[in-house]
Amino acid sequence: MALQKNSLVSVVVPSYNHRPFLNERMASIFSQSHTATEIIVLDDASEDGSAELLRELAEEHAFKVLEVAGSNGGSPFAQWLKGLARAEGEYLWIAESDDTAEPEFLETMVDALERWPEAAFAAAAWRYLGPSGERYGAVTPALPFSDTACGPSRHRTVRGKDLMLSMVHCNPLENVSALLFRTSALRRASAGAGRFRYLGDWMTYVRLLAEGDLLFVDRTLAGFRLHDETTRVRVRSPERQAQHALEMLEITIEASRLAGLSESRRCESVERVFAHYRWQRDLEQDAVDWPTRIAIYGAGALGRQLLVRLRAAVPGLSVVGFIDARAREKPLLVEEVPVMDIDRFAARLDAEGVVIASVAYYEEILEVLVRKRLSHLVLNGPGRAVGQCSK
Repeated sequence: MALQKNSLVSVVVPSYNHRPFLNERMASIFSQSHTATEIIVLDDASEDGSAELLRELAEEHAFKVLEVAGSNGGSPFAQWLKGLARAEGEYLWIAESDDTAEPEFLETMVDALERWPEAAFAAAAWRYLGPSGERYGAVTPALPFSDTACGPSRHRTVRGKDLMLSMVHCNPLENVSALLFRTSALRRASAGAGRFRYLGDWMTYVRLLAEGDLLFVDRTLAGFRLHDETTRVRVRSPERQAQHALEMLEITIEASRLAGLSESRRCESVERVFAHYRWQRDLEQDAVDWPTRIAIYGAGALGRQLLVRLRAAVPGLSVVGFIDARAREKPLLVEEVPVMDIDRFAARLDAEGVVIASVAYYEEILEVLVRKRLSHLVLNGPGRAVGQCSK
């Protein structure tokens, strides 16, 4: 599809070692019914031939920018900022190089933001994709919707302050490829994000919510890839864990401040962060005393991170499954571990213990296990709950 000069949207494609998915990703950009103003592709020194493939694609299509770094910068958010600095469109789409989109993604999202000027950015529903293109159920992020709707009935608003309160401990917007930003608002909100290694997206969203509302389009318009090279949950070394903790602490302090929490509630929020990482520090010792066959309740980012850590800490430990309230929306397997709802788990009952990978929903999940007469399997209490946001 030929790119039109005067369209509204800048498309930034951060690329790193995603050659197997690049053709599909770029095709999903070229096939948009709303023509993008410009395509800005930034390869962060890939080692799998991604740069060569991108150069071939650039010969056939009108890229505004194709930049291949000489060495890896270590932060995907630094790539965001590079693209943002070169963007001239009124709206900006960060299209991660392993994800996909439906052809009407941009047309629908631009229309939504045009209808709702108070929104700083918009989000669509997405579906998880497997490494070979497997398509799973639609995912609607858990958002504190307001009663306000605009345009089509599937467009719903989330007031900035309402979502910011949730963002103190939880980032429900794990798929940046399902978002469309007002470029001017993103420029103001993303200052300093390049120094973050793991959670720069979270901090950016918190600051964006101080700029305006979020508009949610309840249509499945994007695909979010899960595969062996996904790095979102692989924080293994002590140095990386320390960096992750510092970033989480900074986000909690900033979100608490912007949300206007009282001093006591700010202290509680910070203590929750420390409690989470104290639990991680003691993980190896605790896990040694657990049964050898366990399940993790929560197949979100935190549950997947917990799985990686447990496998590294206790080689003899077997995680037999993820329990998840949204099992039908998620892949059948995550990290080669089956995902099931509570009824299927209760019927199989092949685990000797359950770890609840959630803080925000700990009590709610515990109530479910109590009703199913499975609460005796729980290995962690609310005072030692593991994480921020997974259900």
